[in-house]
Amino acid sequence: MNLKHYQDQLNIKKGELSKLNSQLKDNKQKLTANKIDLDNIQEAQEIIQAVAKLTQEQIKIHISDIVNLALQSIPFEEVVEFGLDFVVRRNSTECDLFFIQDENRINPIDGSGGGVLDVASFGLLLALWSLKVGKKNNTIILD
Repeated sequence: MNLKHYQDQLNIKKGELSKLNSQLKDNKQKLTANKIDLDNIQEAQEIIQAVAKLTQEQIKIHISDIVNLALQSIPFEEVVEFGLDFVVRRNSTECDLFFIQDENRINPIDGSGGGVLDVASFGLLLALWSLKVGKKNNTIILD
């Protein structure tokens, strides 16, 4: 083997090294950009979660106030209050509905008579209707 052959091999390896260094530099820049993007996404996610929690609290107050007004409008033998909680299950937000009687939570389906449940259902319909965005037509509700 001659010296020319080794010099050619050395030049090829230097070229490969230069190419790899260039790729490494590009990848480091991409990694830095991706880290910045990840930080921005995490910050945006935190903002969205905070807004969602605030919105849920406002909706919770709105709905429970309307349903409780409906329940108070009819004199039931036992004082029953309506409540709801937003909970996360299986990476999805769900709403648990319940009645409160003597500081105990009661499942509406299992532990209440039809009258209380009917009034609460009617109150829920009114609450959801009132949350509707946009123009609301005049409505007559008959029962």
